[in-house]
Amino acid sequence: SVNTKFEGWIETAHVNNVGESVARGDVLFDIYSPQLVTTQREYLAAMAYVRQLEASDAYPDAIERARSLLEAARERLHYWDITEEQIDALERSGSAPRTIRFFSPASGFVVEKMGDSLEGMRLQPGMTVLKIADHSTLWAQAEFFESDLRHVREGSEARIEVDAFPGRRWSGRILFFRSAVDPETRALTAFVEVDNADLSLRPMMYVDVALRVEGASDAVLIPAEAVLHSGERSVVIVEKDDGLFEPREVSLGLATEGLQEITEGLSPGETVVVSSQFLIDSESNLKAATAQLLRGDEPDDAPDDPMPQHHHHH
Repeated sequence: SVNTKFEGWIETAHVNNVGESVARGDVLFDIYSPQLVTTQREYLAAMAYVRQLEASDAYPDAIERARSLLEAARERLHYWDITEEQIDALERSGSAPRTIRFFSPASGFVVEKMGDSLEGMRLQPGMTVLKIADHSTLWAQAEFFESDLRHVREGSEARIEVDAFPGRRWSGRILFFRSAVDPETRALTAFVEVDNADLSLRPMMYVDVALRVEGASDAVLIPAEAVLHSGERSVVIVEKDDGLFEPREVSLGLATEGLQEITEGLSPGETVVVSSQFLIDSESNLKAATAQLLRGDEPDDAPDDPMPQHHHHH
């Protein structure tokens, strides 16, 4: 936020539009402040008094007191964000300027400003005149389900993609999480810091966030389309050694890029059905067994002569 610590009026605005780019140290506006003019004159008077005493045979204590007054006046100017360069210019000129220039405290873009036009605006101490945001680093909000939380933590590396730039990826990391899970979606929001040095990403864009998960290299992965969902249960169709098929309840882990991690219910080397055509053609044969499993009952044997199918071996 850009604000002043003194009362005054903006006479000239050098930045007056939302969206303008500014660099640290750029001139934002020229301000007329009677209070600031008076303080600058007091500083010049104190400086002249010190020089006068130093040139005379004044007592050292008197000179020291005068220097303390000069330093106090200088500190007031610093408190009001008058730069060292501006104070040096004041000393060289020997007279207080009518207006003082106010500089940008940071680089970024103007994202908010007070009123339609800044010129002529009366300022009060602490009033926010402009808001400047640095877009070289952005925050992305990503939602994770409760079942995913054991895989993510603060500091986890992230990969960010946007539809506007196909094939491009940005790096980031999780800074922190919201303190509570959303009561409706049952998801927890993470805030991901994204490096945006080239300013390609814009605030309010939709992004896809993918995380690198440590320790998941030996996970059992199957195509996501092989999983049948029914309420709180998830089922896959497994081919047994005798050529028969059985529905089996599984526990799900992370899902990414069309693949689904299975944490319980499948072992490496087993084969699952992934063909939706098989599932449609075999619906009448598997319906009873699958329904029993989803209800929590023991399934009956699968049919002896299933329809043609496609398998996925993992």
